Amino acid sequence: MTIGERIKYYRIERGITQERLANELYISNQAVSKWERNASLPDVSLIAKIAHVLGVSCDALFIDSVEDVDKELNEIIKRAEQVSVNNIDEYKCCVSLLEKALERYPKACALRLALAEVYLKGIDFLDFKDNNYIEKIIKHGEYVLSGSEEMSEIFRAIQLLCYTYHITGELDRARELAEQMPSLELCKEALLYHSLPKEEYKKGIASYILKLLDTAEAMLNVLIYPNDTREIKEQIDKLKEKALSI
Repeated sequence: MTIGERIKYYRIERGITQERLANELYISNQAVSKWERNASLPDVSLIAKIAHVLGVSCDALFIDSVEDVDKELNEIIKRAEQVSVNNIDEYKCCVSLLEKALERYPKACALRLALAEVYLKGIDFLDFKDNNYIEKIIKHGEYVLSGSEEMSEIFRAIQLLCYTYHITGELDRARELAEQMPSLELCKEALLYHSLPKEEYKKGIASYILKLLDTAEAMLNVLIYPNDTREIKEQIDKLKEKALSI
């Protein structure tokens, strides 16, 4: 992909017309059109300004392909997922890594979700109490809801926002979002076992039951911790053993 093709890609992605880009750069529409048709190249002195108007880094205009951008983002998110939140220095580096990446790719919903999830892990640390992480989680989550077309991203955003709105006490908004999620009998796990051959069908159901039991255990621990958790765990473990024996 040429620099002209990248300019066109980012311009269209951000809903910017050729005329607007030309006006921002104080050049003619014909000049922008020539770049995008590979009839000419932008002057080097304009690169920084073009990147600013398009909301990308200068590097993004020279990356070989859009696929390389996705690869870079996936690598950054993967690195963030491996960070231990128990190590404060490591956690700070992770936040910084994602925030700088978002400055380069402000439209990347997957990146916003990864950053919001990292913020959520840090809201209980006194070190970050004044960093407005809750407000930032809501900002990124709502952005994804309005800007993403990927259902997996939308569902992750709703999950994050429900957690966060519960913290802020905005329960009506949490309920409004929760109502948009699939019901228990319509979720992925509840439907996947229907795709299995007959000899694996029951094992698929058992796998779903195990996930339900894990969820139930986690919720019960919240309700009764630290009282009686051992008894609850023993009862759930017995049910898990029955499911595994199928």
